[in-house]
Amino acid sequence: MRILLTAIVALGLAACVPLSEPDLEQSTTADLSTLGGPCDHRYWPLRDGATWTYTISGRPDLTGEVTLSTRSVDAQTAQLLTGEYAAEVTCTGGAIVGLPPGLFGAGHPDLAADLQATSVNGQFLAAPESLIAAEAGTTWDHELDPTGAIGLPINGQPESTPVRGGKMVVFDRLLGREQVATPAGTFDALAIQSEVFYQMQVPGTEVVISTTVVWYFAEVVGPVRLDFQGGTVSSPEGAWPLDGGIQLLLNAVTLP
Repeated sequence: MRILLTAIVALGLAACVPLSEPDLEQSTTADLSTLGGPCDHRYWPLRDGATWTYTISGRPDLTGEVTLSTRSVDAQTAQLLTGEYAAEVTCTGGAIVGLPPGLFGAGHPDLAADLQATSVNGQFLAAPESLIAAEAGTTWDHELDPTGAIGLPINGQPESTPVRGGKMVVFDRLLGREQVATPAGTFDALAIQSEVFYQMQVPGTEVVISTTVVWYFAEVVGPVRLDFQGGTVSSPEGAWPLDGGIQLLLNAVTLP
């Protein structure tokens, strides 16, 4: 298992290049005058009391709404909440560092649990100036140490399973801009593909997980769509698929 993930990480890192220096002459039509402190990211403004509500679809057992909210925002950190799960991210150098809670950070709804992660290097969402300057195809990575729990579908239905150690690496690729239609409106969004790889120890075994999700970020709004493209959970006991075709679409947003 370690050899497999090490090979995956090595290939990913070889493909990754630093984000370009910002080209400040580029501009957008978004109203940026409302942006404030370090956590008020141009592509995901994390403000105290903000909420994003999504409609989930793509599988019969995944219907209804999913809400993500922001609490306790200060000069350097923001706590994000979704359902029963919470996680803290750090706002530093204009970037968002860390892992959002639940399905937003796990990379797939079936993996959603009380997963926590400490950032070793890289960032979840790069500084706005770097994202604006980057060309489609630009890649970067984020390495984290996972703790807490993760959902594993080893026995059929996903079960919350304690994480005893391991590594998590996210390889991001900027896909470009796209017009995204949602119940909340149509947005000019920045599309970022995240390939998420885990190698972790859980009680009684070790698992390797690969899954892919595409995020669509709109300026001064945040994530307006997430496409979960599926993946695989592997262990010495066997392998289990993570379904693709699951989608979150923004239904409503509140930004104080």
